[in-house]
Amino acid sequence: MEQIKQRRPVAQKAPNGRRKPNGERKQANGGKQHGLVGKIFDLLFYAVIVVCMLTVSLVWLPKWEALVTATVIFLISAGMIVHVSFSSVQRQTIHEAPYHEINYKIFSPFALVFSFAVICYLLNGFQPKFFIGTIDASIAEFSIFAVDNIIRVIFWDLPEVYGLAASPITHNVDSLIISTLVFLFRVLIGLSLIKMVILFLRN
Repeated sequence: MEQIKQRRPVAQKAPNGRRKPNGERKQANGGKQHGLVGKIFDLLFYAVIVVCMLTVSLVWLPKWEALVTATVIFLISAGMIVHVSFSSVQRQTIHEAPYHEINYKIFSPFALVFSFAVICYLLNGFQPKFFIGTIDASIAEFSIFAVDNIIRVIFWDLPEVYGLAASPITHNVDSLIISTLVFLFRVLIGLSLIKMVILFLRN
């Protein structure tokens, strides 16, 4: 009887010259199986959920419960950012990172920014001395305040040195709570930006 030779699937070579098993190769390329449209849809879906949760909490819940909701989202986003920033340091390119980590890198900072704006807005309602220039300030103005802090992180406080600001709102440096919150927000945004830059440069 003739023996039928089965062709073995060709394994992909790893960067160190060794061949990867097919299962490992498929797992490594799992992030590539998602198209650009799918990624954008997923990110928008998560973003809409966060916006809806915070909006509902602002409209329907008492202020204390809304503050707790925004704080929980802020802490979860912070945990995601810290986890992703330190867990995937050894990955070579953005394609080698699992798909959920790419989502976290973009979704988590967005959730962090919006929840930070809501927390500042609610805290200003409890204690107006926490912020300066917040007479009748709306949630939109506190969102601009969050963006202003992001700009300061990106440009290494250069706008602050030259007196440039996207928002007239500033935090009261005499308040330890607000100063710590702003400091934590800037550190987390900085971690997100550094990690994204490193991944794209390696790619």
